[in-house]
Amino acid sequence: MIDENHTALGFPPFTDEKPSWEPGEGRLPEIHLYFGSRCNRECDFCVVFGSPRGWLAEVDEELLEALLGLLHPQAQLKIYGGEPTLLSANLRWVFAELRRRGFAGRFTLFSNGIQSARLLELLEADDRTCCVLNYSILTGTQAERIPPTALRQLTEYARRHPGRLFAGHADLVEVGRAQQ
Repeated sequence: MIDENHTALGFPPFTDEKPSWEPGEGRLPEIHLYFGSRCNRECDFCVVFGSPRGWLAEVDEELLEALLGLLHPQAQLKIYGGEPTLLSANLRWVFAELRRRGFAGRFTLFSNGIQSARLLELLEADDRTCCVLNYSILTGTQAERIPPTALRQLTEYARRHPGRLFAGHADLVEVGRAQQ
């Protein structure tokens, strides 16, 4: 499903933005934020053992303050789940509050894309937000494929907004429940 340009279904592969500044100042260039293990899928390869029965924790004021103290203003905040779209209202608040308090960096969501409407709302809420779609779910490689309606919505959005939606890497590594 990868063409000669290594593009899965019209979504370019994700590559990290490298900081153009020196981290210094005791601030981090990147933080990986995991919200828990609740997901709308239960994939064998999941490294957080995501499932509909998993747990999920919202970002509150205390965590927001901690993020502001740790992140360089130009850093990248990578957001994982389970599935981040399950916390879309909380994430919209996080984006708005971090921006209001001076964070100018990039938000990168890692999502299965199934709740495409919620995902698109998150992308529309902040113009420095992008999303990396799970390759296996996007292509149906060793996982149930993304529903056609969600794929159509995301493909159309990607066509109109280049550089906002990406395919995760195609390297399949046996992890998660598959290794138990």
